[in-house]
Amino acid sequence: MDNKIIIAIVAVAVIVIAAVAVLATPQQPQPSADSVTYYGNGGTYNGQNSLVSKTETVVPFVFEKDGYHMVAWNTKADGSGTTCLPDERVNFGTALYAQWSDANTISTVNLYPSIFNLFLGTKGSAELVSFDEGTKDIPSGDAVLVIKAAKSSDTISFADGWIVIESGNTKNLIKFNIEGEGVTLGDVHSLEISVPAMYIDINQDGKNRQVSMGISFVQSTPN
Repeated sequence: MDNKIIIAIVAVAVIVIAAVAVLATPQQPQPSADSVTYYGNGGTYNGQNSLVSKTETVVPFVFEKDGYHMVAWNTKADGSGTTCLPDERVNFGTALYAQWSDANTISTVNLYPSIFNLFLGTKGSAELVSFDEGTKDIPSGDAVLVIKAAKSSDTISFADGWIVIESGNTKNLIKFNIEGEGVTLGDVHSLEISVPAMYIDINQDGKNRQVSMGISFVQSTPN
C-alpha cells in the first residue's frame, strides 16, 4: 500500500476518535447574565454536574465527590482564580467551580479564647492556621496542634496529662480529646517562640477522616 494512503487512513482515524471524544464529553451550561452558575468540577449534586442560582449570594458546599470534601468555590476550575465561600456575594454572570480536598478534617469550639488560642500547623513551619472555632483541614504531614497562652505574661507547661497555663494566681488546666477514627493526638512539646506556647503531634491514619476535638477545662484559684 502506498505510504501516502497509509498516512491518510491514520489521519482519518484520528479525526474520527477526536469527534467521538467531543460527543462523549458532557456539555456544561454556559453562565447566564442573570444568574450564577456552579460546576461540580468532578462532583455532583442530585445527579447533576452543575446548578444555576438566581441569587448573588454564594450557595453552600452542595456538591459531593467520593473520597473528597469541598473546601471552597473558585472562579477557575484549577483553583487559580478568585476563591469564594458560602454567603459571600458575587455578580450575576459568574461561574464558580467546586474545589476539593482529600485531607483529614477536624472541628472544635474553643470557649476560652481569653486564656488560650489554638492553631494548626506543620512541624518546623512558622505558618499557622487559626483554629479556635470551625472545621479545618489537617496538614498532610507532621501536623501539630499549637496552644498559645493569650497573655505573653502567662506561663505554660505540661503536667499529669494537662496543659497548664498559669496567669497570676490562677491556674488553668486544659486537656484535648479526639472523637472519630483515623486521627489521634500524640506527644506534647514546648514551643520556643515569643509567647508561651506548646504543641501536640497529630497522628493520622488514612485520608478523608472527619473528627471533632473536645476540650476539657478546669480553673483553680487560691482561696
